[in-house]
Amino acid sequence: MTGPHAGLAAKIEYTQDGIAAGYFYAYHQIRFEVIRHWNFARNMFWTADIAGGPRRVNHAAVGLPGRRLMFVFGGYCTGDEYNKIDKIDVHVFNLSNFQWCKLKEPSKCDDDYQSTPYMRYGHTASLIGCNIYIFGGRNDQHGACNILYCFNTNTFKWSIPNTTGTPPGARDGHSSCVVNTKLYIFGGYKEVTQQFSSEMQFLESETMTWHYPIWTTMNLWRDFHTCTSIGNKIYLFGGRGDSSGPFHTNRGIYDNAIYEFDTEKMDWTQIKTKGKTPKGRRSHSAVEYKGNLFIFGGYNERLKTHFADMWKFDPAKRRWTEITPHGNGPCARRRHSCCMLGDEFVLFGGTCPTKVPVEYEDDDRMKYLQDLSDVYLFEFCPRLTALCKNAVLTHNVDYSELPSQIRNELERMRLERCRRRFSKEVKG
Repeated sequence: MTGPHAGLAAKIEYTQDGIAAGYFYAYHQIRFEVIRHWNFARNMFWTADIAGGPRRVNHAAVGLPGRRLMFVFGGYCTGDEYNKIDKIDVHVFNLSNFQWCKLKEPSKCDDDYQSTPYMRYGHTASLIGCNIYIFGGRNDQHGACNILYCFNTNTFKWSIPNTTGTPPGARDGHSSCVVNTKLYIFGGYKEVTQQFSSEMQFLESETMTWHYPIWTTMNLWRDFHTCTSIGNKIYLFGGRGDSSGPFHTNRGIYDNAIYEFDTEKMDWTQIKTKGKTPKGRRSHSAVEYKGNLFIFGGYNERLKTHFADMWKFDPAKRRWTEITPHGNGPCARRRHSCCMLGDEFVLFGGTCPTKVPVEYEDDDRMKYLQDLSDVYLFEFCPRLTALCKNAVLTHNVDYSELPSQIRNELERMRLERCRRRFSKEVKG
């Protein structure tokens, strides 16, 4: 390489996954930008925003940290002949190269065809060992479901495990989380009774037995909330309830209290918190990192507000703290997904408001909600490579002579930023 980039080329060093690190030191402005954020690394950082994924709303996603993969199951998408999709689709996002792939859907001659779930939204996905368990969800043709499905991440094959005990009823908008070997299912909207649920049930995965503990201290009827496990406790936040209790009468309640479920005592406690608290919301996301709960986004119908805020809850201190990360974060949205991958989480998809109606192909309706296909990477301990990429795009550095893998990743990030700027102009 010759010319103004010669000094830059001399700085290239490669990490194990082939990503160049340190080559931006040739530019003092970028070097200052990287070092400035590196000194504040504990403040956390949105390090990547990537366009080009499938549009998905109310899907379910699971991360495989050791392989740096995110599996996305089903979800709703306006248009795209969505109603013609029979079996649930599975998309995989690779964080090592920012590439998507869609797994081959089983055909009728495949041995796992009958064990593959039908396409759905409002379901949950939980990882235990190498298996991802899908529960609940619905679509307009088949309604809600209460069959437990198992997806093997090594073979990419589906199965329906043999279980004993009484499973939860068919529902959508519920939550699931894992404590040790137990899969906990809570809440949601039950199709048969047309009611919000306040039930907590769990599956012991070692014996594949459903259990239905009973407690009497609280009724927490709701759907589209989050339940997140931290140690042997489960923390419930948000969701949509109703002033009538279990019945859906369009008199919505958006509770902003946080509740703790003790999996040993099998009972709930409402936590008295300190500090400013987030507003009540539904269809947000939540993850656990180093013993703390983090929530992002969501929607409050009473306030007619979509959120783009991030909050941390510290169970030990009983305190909420609003987080203001560095970097280019997602727009306000709901019905997205977040999943952890080591020291980072991946946010994907959802839907956001727009002032200009959106017309989708194969759909005659005009919508003031836009289905999203973007991916955002949030790092609790930012890597130098991620900070460098952000600095290159922020300062419009020419990257045309960098290695092809780096160019492709930067180009996808640049396109997503252009799309977001255009979206803001349209909404304005």
